[in-house]
Amino acid sequence: MGRRLAGVCVLLLMSLPACGQGGRQPGAELGAVGDVREGFTIGLLLPGEGPDRPLFTRALASLCPRCHVQYANAAGDQARQGRQIGRMLADGVRVLVLGAVNPGAAAPWVARAKLSGAKVVAYDRLANGPVDAYVATDPARVGREQALALLG
Repeated sequence: MGRRLAGVCVLLLMSLPACGQGGRQPGAELGAVGDVREGFTIGLLLPGEGPDRPLFTRALASLCPRCHVQYANAAGDQARQGRQIGRMLADGVRVLVLGAVNPGAAAPWVARAKLSGAKVVAYDRLANGPVDAYVATDPARVGREQALALLG
């Protein structure tokens, strides 16, 4: 799980501007969302409670010390998650890491985020809509690792 979270953080940081673009606004042509040196806010929207939040926060802090995580737990409620996304976008969050409660129903929220200029990373569940990236576990590998742990 830690590798998956680190992967999300790397994807987020890849969408940031490069250094030293000489006069041009760095990363503008890439649709960059922030600057690692200055930090920015990432919205972490999860479908329920679990170990992901502290692991994500720790992994991000090691890669972007000035970045902040705005967290929302939908507690399995699709409508609640939609309100949380709207609130984060209104707060100016430009990167959303979305563990959708109902991936099939997420397209309007993802489209809204994209229209507001935000990047969307579908986390653990491929959300419908124009996501920028998708990060998930390898279920076969997870099963092998769990079996080995049980045998040990």
